[in-house]
Amino acid sequence: GINRLIEDRLILNAANKKGIEIKKEMIDEKINQVKKNYTTEQEFINDLTGQGLTLSDLRERFTDQLKSQLFIDHEIKSSIVINPQEVTDYYQQNPEQFIKPEHVEADSLFIPFGTDTEAARQKASEAYEALKKGNPLNKASRSVIFREQMKPEIEAEIFRLGQGGFTRLETAEGIFIFKLQNKFPESTVSLNEAKEQITQFLFAKKLKEKMQTWFEKTKAETFIEIKNP
Repeated sequence: GINRLIEDRLILNAANKKGIEIKKEMIDEKINQVKKNYTTEQEFINDLTGQGLTLSDLRERFTDQLKSQLFIDHEIKSSIVINPQEVTDYYQQNPEQFIKPEHVEADSLFIPFGTDTEAARQKASEAYEALKKGNPLNKASRSVIFREQMKPEIEAEIFRLGQGGFTRLETAEGIFIFKLQNKFPESTVSLNEAKEQITQFLFAKKLKEKMQTWFEKTKAETFIEIKNP
């Protein structure tokens, strides 16, 4: 909206006042990254033209974006500090956020019914009989499944299995075969494991607060004219 346009202009104005310059090579690199999404140079130019842009317009946009980002990095982000005690306090004050639910690691194979239900059932039976003989579940994918991630009837079957156990489930769409590899009870994520996640969260929170404070102060000091394109 209009507020975002004003804020973008405020940041760019501040970057220009700081004399932030962007090297031509940096813009060239961004242009080349965009070009990788197109099969030919002409296709790239045609898309730009269709959006009412020229290559010069795009270069200018990227220049403004990078100037703004550098301003935020140097003037706002660089002043943010997250100390270890803040991380520890957040961890201790929000224990519910660091509970890891019960989960399993399982091999799974889904055989869709498609247009031939009996053929799918036959294929599932062969895979299931192979499991009974101690053979691996061919073409299966291994995944981690948490409680409340799947339909209740499927979840109940998976979580009742012991390690190495397997089951077959038929649904309206096809047949699932699961083989349990590992089972993990509910546990608490340690402070050491959660440290990076908490630091990122606190950093983002402080950044949002600092940006808001900066915008309010700068808006009070600046007149911005937004013209229609």
